[in-house]
Parts: sequence; structure tokens; C-alpha cells
Amino acid sequence: MGRNITILGKNALAKAADYTLNKANGLKVFLIDGRIEIVNNPAENAIHPNVI
Repeated sequence: MGRNITILGKNALAKAADYTLNKANGLKVFLIDGRIEIVNNPAENAIHPNVI
């Protein structure tokens, strides 16, 4: 699932578009597989005490 679009420029709009396109594959997986959580707060909260 590679990216076929190139964004030219370093302005804020180009950076936002590039960020969005980089996240597109993850969003597609989320939309296809209903078991995937959109947020991972429970997982982060579970490991948080071990990290600190």
C-alpha cells in the first residue's frame, strides 16, 4: 500500500497534506477491521506505571 502522490513545497498546507497521506494506510486498516480501536489510551495507561 505505497504512496503514489508527491507533495511539493514546505509550507503548512503541504506539510498537513503529507501528514494526512502518511496516516491514510492506518485509517484504511481501521475502517476495514472493526476490531481495531481508534485510540490506544487503554494500552498506554496499562504500560504507563512501568515506564515511570
